Amino acid sequence: MEQVEGTRGLIDSIYQTDTSVIDNSLFPAHGLSNLYREEFIAKDAQVQFTPFDDSVCAESAVNSIRILLERNQMTTDDIKGFMFSQFTTGNIKRVSEELGIDQDKVPYIGDKYGYTATTSPFLALYEAIQAGQVKRGDYLVFWTVGAGWQNVSLLMQY
Repeated sequence: MEQVEGTRGLIDSIYQTDTSVIDNSLFPAHGLSNLYREEFIAKDAQVQFTPFDDSVCAESAVNSIRILLERNQMTTDDIKGFMFSQFTTGNIKRVSEELGIDQDKVPYIGDKYGYTATTSPFLALYEAIQAGQVKRGDYLVFWTVGAGWQNVSLLMQY
């Protein structure tokens, strides 16, 4: 991101947290305060991940994006690009279908970079800019999800 005169930048955002699955993703597995205790081995310092139904994240994304668009009197047609979390292709597809977004507006870069956590929408933006799909003045929606889970959606003008 760079400061450029005449652009709007951040327009609106929504942040939500739901701690119902917070114990499903622990790093380190026994907490930082226990990291160097003698009774724990190196494996205990790794991520402990218990799979769960992450579709709740997609539902939350759809709702928050709808709210952003409604609050700003916009539709998905007004948005040039949707830069989504690359956590799962299933969630990207669910959110896109539910909102009626053309897949050409939703870059997928997980196959190139892997999952890069909450920064993945910014890598999707970078790739969309490089491919000429996004230009200055375009409206963009970002959505990402974090462990625990946190849902972050934002509307901006690039």
